[in-house]
Amino acid sequence: MKKNSILAFTGLLCAGLLPLPAQAAGPFLDPTFGKGGKVVTSFPGGLDTANGVAVQADGKIVVAGSSGSDFALTRYNTDGSLDAGFGTGGRVHTDFPVGQGGLANALVIQPDGKIVLAGLANNGFALVRYNTDGSLDVTFGTDGRVITPFPGSNAEARAIVRQPDGKLVLAGSSTDSTTFQSVFALARYNTNGSLDTSFDGDGLVTTDFDGLTSERANAVALQADGKIIAAGQGSSAFAVARYNADGSLDLSFDGDGKTTTAFGGTSEEALALAIQGDGKIIVAGQTAKSVAADDNFALARYNTDGSLDNSFDSDGKVTTDFGLVDGASAIVIQPDGRIVAAGRAGTTALGSFFALARYNTNGSLDNTFDGDGKVMTDFSGGRFSLGALAVALQPDGRIVAAGDANISGQRDFGVIRYHTNGSLDATFGTAGKVMTDFALNEETVAGVVVQPDGKIAGCELPAPKIQISSLPATIPTAPSTRPLGRADWSRQIS
Repeated sequence: MKKNSILAFTGLLCAGLLPLPAQAAGPFLDPTFGKGGKVVTSFPGGLDTANGVAVQADGKIVVAGSSGSDFALTRYNTDGSLDAGFGTGGRVHTDFPVGQGGLANALVIQPDGKIVLAGLANNGFALVRYNTDGSLDVTFGTDGRVITPFPGSNAEARAIVRQPDGKLVLAGSSTDSTTFQSVFALARYNTNGSLDTSFDGDGLVTTDFDGLTSERANAVALQADGKIIAAGQGSSAFAVARYNADGSLDLSFDGDGKTTTAFGGTSEEALALAIQGDGKIIVAGQTAKSVAADDNFALARYNTDGSLDNSFDSDGKVTTDFGLVDGASAIVIQPDGRIVAAGRAGTTALGSFFALARYNTNGSLDNTFDGDGKVMTDFSGGRFSLGALAVALQPDGRIVAAGDANISGQRDFGVIRYHTNGSLDATFGTAGKVMTDFALNEETVAGVVVQPDGKIAGCELPAPKIQISSLPATIPTAPSTRPLGRADWSRQIS
């Protein structure tokens, strides 16, 4: 399944629900960034897709993805111009041997400024590391490239995290070439790109959840003690696993290192993962039923031993119904412990909305947030859109959500900023909203980050070009905890 596949709402007609909010128009783009606040970058000869974005310490913006069947990378100056000191005119294009292809799904920037991309090539995990000038780092793997097959299977890396010692942990899935059943797959690499044999003996780990099928890790995080948490899905449940530093399952986590959580739906998937300061683990996603109107936000919180935290809504689980077809795609934890989940809510009849919910530390909806703990903001004009796909917090507590807007019948880049009480921040764009049209029909935000000077940078998933835009802000934000490039709703609602 392609990482960029997104849930499509089809065939559901609803009446008597919420009226569409009024649409604000007229974005205020940052004229110091690119041309009128927009930058479009094309790689000749291929279908270009951006899957990840990160910001260097100096404020330069790095965008990673794929061009055709190759890894693609661009770096921009703070004004949006391509960085001529990076690759060839700001672009880097990395191919793999004929027939092996390449799809970059995630990236991380090392403290030394080197850039690592992770994804898929030749049906295995793929890594490429670049020097700060965009050249391949020949000290890493073979000429800067690493391809890791999982025996007897096709594998794809979907998330990456860097350990403090510089080792890289990738998480994704391994699909048996005969049975086509997939399981969690992890790999750990030394700083030179070789597999770390202290990680389960060969550097590779696969984990099967008994009784589940179609398992894959969508997110990975590192605990303060070095243990690794991966979260994703297994057929009809959230699936979470915790590993010791040596790659073995941590048996102190729910007895066998694995736990699954069902919300009573026919299809459930965790897409976002966050670790609280006290070590408790929050995952967020969607619980779906055969009746699409019953699709809801779903959150689960686990104690450090893997048990559900009964102080979180009495059973460790929370579902939130916006009255439409709902699902969470991103999550962020405020400094005060309150939890903000962002996603979408909509129907064919009403169109799609940005949907945000804020929860108290006990899992109850925070009624100081727009009166009932929930906010829906129209960014579709009654049409289909993908809603909010990323969320971030500013230090002053304001919330920035980025995703998909479809006011004119053409999907565009949309960013909204909210006050801490859930009301739209009228000092941002026009009535709290900014919409950016690249005139390329299919434009979707994959992530939101902020430069050190407070400008907001978003990465899109359009066709056929890699794009990025920057918007004014007054205070820098923290990055979304949603894994870069992850927007993986693929179930068709009918």
